[in-house]
Amino acid sequence: MPRYKMVNGERIQFTAAEETARDAEEAAWESGAFDRAMADLRQRRNALLAATDFNALSDVTMSADVNWILSPFTILYLAIFFLLFVVVVY
Repeated sequence: MPRYKMVNGERIQFTAAEETARDAEEAAWESGAFDRAMADLRQRRNALLAATDFNALSDVTMSADVNWILSPFTILYLAIFFLLFVVVVY
């Protein structure tokens, strides 16, 4: 299917060289999908860690309600890294 571009308000079909260049751009974008997903996952992981790092300090005592609140984060953290392990190893 031909691609088009707008030049001075006119719809002009891509040349063969432009089609080839665009195909290469799309292939590069597709090949980087895993890396972008991993970067997004690392950003989310770092945000979760930053939000809960203060709980690991030695002078912080956690009550039962705080432990209950943190447990979903712990489960999420373990689930994410299990999925990463499965994706990377297999």
